[in-house]
Amino acid sequence: MHALVDFLRSVGRSTLVAAFLILTSGAAAGAQATSDGRIVGRVVSAQNGEPLSNAQVYIPDTGVGTLSSLDGRFVLRSVPAGTVELRVDLLGFASKTVTGVQVQTGQTVTLDVSLEPEAIALDALVVTAEAERGNTVALITERQKAPVVVDAIGADQIARSPDGDAAAALRRVPGLSVVDGKYAYVRGLGERYSSTTLNGAPLASPVPDKKVIPLDVIPSSMLESIVTAKSYSPDQPGDYAGGLVQLRTKDFPAFRIFNVSASSGYNSAVSLQDGLGYAGGGYDFLGFDDGTRDLPSLLPGDRPINRSNFTPAELQAFGQAFSGAWGPSNQSIPVNESFGLSFGDEFELFDRSFGFLASINQSSDYGVQTDLVERAFSASGGSDPEVDYAGQVTTHSVSLGALVNASYELAPTHRLTINGVYNRLT
Repeated sequence: MHALVDFLRSVGRSTLVAAFLILTSGAAAGAQATSDGRIVGRVVSAQNGEPLSNAQVYIPDTGVGTLSSLDGRFVLRSVPAGTVELRVDLLGFASKTVTGVQVQTGQTVTLDVSLEPEAIALDALVVTAEAERGNTVALITERQKAPVVVDAIGADQIARSPDGDAAAALRRVPGLSVVDGKYAYVRGLGERYSSTTLNGAPLASPVPDKKVIPLDVIPSSMLESIVTAKSYSPDQPGDYAGGLVQLRTKDFPAFRIFNVSASSGYNSAVSLQDGLGYAGGGYDFLGFDDGTRDLPSLLPGDRPINRSNFTPAELQAFGQAFSGAWGPSNQSIPVNESFGLSFGDEFELFDRSFGFLASINQSSDYGVQTDLVERAFSASGGSDPEVDYAGQVTTHSVSLGALVNASYELAPTHRLTINGVYNRLT
């Protein structure tokens, strides 16, 4: 029992000693902490009284400093006691130094500082950049500044769509329709009332008697923007009444481009149905003749072939000299198909940037007309025709196109660009 009492007394004495030591050390630390003072306040604009954030508030040559908060408040701790100098710096405002600030040990000094706005004189700063014409913001700005009514889509919109060629992308332009998957009609008017340009140059029609431009030969990946003008402008060609389709291709690809595309189409009324065909040539799928349809060398080229100039035997020999590949035969009509290949890159040439884009596209379309009837009646009258034919027509249309765009940067503000377009319809 006595041992327990002695143990408790010993523990009590130890606890009292520990508490005394803690209180003593805390008081000493507090005395050391309160040997310096504090400065608090706000930094505001002298012009309108608005708080100024991120201002540098410091005591020179002491290492004591801070930044003002969003509401302009600052707190300087551990400021040496005595008379100090306070300095405040902020970009766009005149620096200010407050002298004679009395700081007492353990005391807090409240001090608000107002700064006067100050214009900063800088040397001329020139920022040069190439305008991006293919993004949505640039096209909206172009539409707003255009003196005529225009609609436009850019590379950003085209990239987000599944469109593989310019004709498919044009379907998304208001007031414009695409006929036969390749021809652009503006405001419902026919092909003769519309024009198409590529980088400002008019495109020629591959059909001699029609003003049509097959736009399915231009891959959408090569387009920077498509702008459609629906009214006249002095800086544009004047040979259109419906609208002007302006195609712009990319000068320099942002990265190496290599695209291969292939597609097929099925028409339940035509594809895999019975139709007519003939042997033809080996390059018919490209729209070229391999010599199968060439005129025989036996035929003279200096006079008309008729009975007045040649004997019956000669005329018979001329006829037999022709190839027999003209005879039609019944066959199954293939499905429509198309193929495309595009490639582009940019590299250094003589320490200057050189970029190019090239593409080639081929497509085959088939059509059939059945139950065709042709009758001819005699001038003398009668209900029975003298000529009565029934038949069918099968068509095979081949479209072949190529596009090459090359640009060379002669100087930062000068660029040489060459565009080449090839279209063939057969």
